[in-house]
Amino acid sequence: MNQQLINMAFPYHTRNKFLTLNDALKFLWQQDLINVGELAEKAIVKKSKKKLEKNKKNAKGSDFKDKSDSKYSTVFYDKSTNYATVSGLKNKTGKLRVMVYEPKTQKNYFFIIPHKVYAPYQHTGDSLKIYFTKDGQPRTVYRETNTRPNLWLHECSAEQWAK
Repeated sequence: MNQQLINMAFPYHTRNKFLTLNDALKFLWQQDLINVGELAEKAIVKKSKKKLEKNKKNAKGSDFKDKSDSKYSTVFYDKSTNYATVSGLKNKTGKLRVMVYEPKTQKNYFFIIPHKVYAPYQHTGDSLKIYFTKDGQPRTVYRETNTRPNLWLHECSAEQWAK
């Protein structure tokens, strides 16, 4: 850890607060200083009881030896729509293990999305979207003209997410 950088980024009184690990992690999360994607990968490996093995850092196409990839997203809210975006699909080869954090309800949602579901979006640079209502509840898009897949069909438990 670069102590000089820490000293420059945080004032003395912040650095010297007596914090539990939980408090420190919460603080770092609020400051957007935790790489949540890495944290999700670590959680998957631990939750799988180490049955899932991570690929070496920066392996092309997948995060895990079973060719699956971990994705993390937070629900985005604006005036007209509310959704979590799953992007970076271009070089993926297996299923996506997606975790979505919904800040209004502070709930996590887990998905396993098969390759055949997201394959049409890989080469267009497009992304997948998981929709929510204004109050943070899951929402399915019902428009007849909608060609996007209903990703709520692929929701799963945290245990299934890490299998």
